[in-house]
Parts: sequence; structure tokens; C-alpha cells
Amino acid sequence: MEGVAAEILSDAALVGLGTVFVLGLAAEGGFALCRHRLEQRAEKGWESAWEQVEPGWSGRR
Repeated sequence: MEGVAAEILSDAALVGLGTVFVLGLAAEGGFALCRHRLEQRAEKGWESAWEQVEPGWSGRR
């Protein structure tokens, strides 16, 4: 009976660790996606602002 209990305990531990690992990967993926979208938004804002500043800065009007 003790062998069965030890096997159940080890299986439960592996499932728990696997779950933590998968949730960590999902969180990292979500973070990367959010960071990418925020960087895209910032770049678009910078390009928009630069279109207004660049002609005066470069001397081209």
C-alpha cells in the first residue's frame, strides 16, 4: 500500500510542477504580447510626432 501512495504523491507533484511550468509559459507569452503591442503603439506615436518636428529640424519645409 505504501508504494501506491508514494506513486500517487509523485504523480501529483509532477502534475503540480507541470501546471506551474505551463502557467509560467502562458504568463510570459502574455507579457511578451503586451510588450510588443505597447512598443508598436509608442513607435506609431513617435512617427506621428516626428512628421511634425522633422521638417523644421532638418530645414526641409
